[in-house]
Amino acid sequence: MLLNFMVADAVLSHHVGENCSAIFTKSMKSTFKNVSTTVSTMDQHALLNLSGQDRPGIVARMAEVLFEAGCNIQDSSMTRLRNQFTVMLLLRFSEPTTLAELTERLQALANELQLQLTLTATPGRPPPNQETDLGCIIHVLGADQPGIVFKVAQILQEEQGNVIDMFTRVMGSTNKPIYAMTIEADMHQPITSLKARLKKLADDLSLDITVNPRDPVAF
Repeated sequence: MLLNFMVADAVLSHHVGENCSAIFTKSMKSTFKNVSTTVSTMDQHALLNLSGQDRPGIVARMAEVLFEAGCNIQDSSMTRLRNQFTVMLLLRFSEPTTLAELTERLQALANELQLQLTLTATPGRPPPNQETDLGCIIHVLGADQPGIVFKVAQILQEEQGNVIDMFTRVMGSTNKPIYAMTIEADMHQPITSLKARLKKLADDLSLDITVNPRDPVAF
């Protein structure tokens, strides 16, 4: 979610200028700060995974089924890898909807669109953890080569970081592929050491790596 917000802010900055983008960002932070987080104790949560060959209408049909079942889509991640489309959603619903009924509705949709489906009961959103306010955003860009993800992830692990969102893409030409990666990580200690170690890694692998503190308004 935070990465999606950052992309939206960057696009807005490009098209309408920094002043409007700053107003937009301030407004969004204010809005989310004032949103009530009260949730009924009767609410249930489930993690939905859908995957299969990409085609127009998957998101629209899925959203229709969820709406008719009285589900609220909370956190979500959707992406296409080559010709495969993958969806991961955190759903909130309450009586009279049951997990069994929701599974039946979604399985009918999965059969119709020839998708693989899993739906698993899960706890809701955990309370804010002050220890993870030291999160960061890492951007990596450079010539594609084996081991980039492993070496960055290894340093993160050793620095007590936990990857919570990651986006990668191979760009450029077949002869000169460019690897781009963005990671959002929860940190349990200041990022000074992390930045120094990733700078050394960037020098060793001839990559461009930037590490920035995560905005405290992470939603």
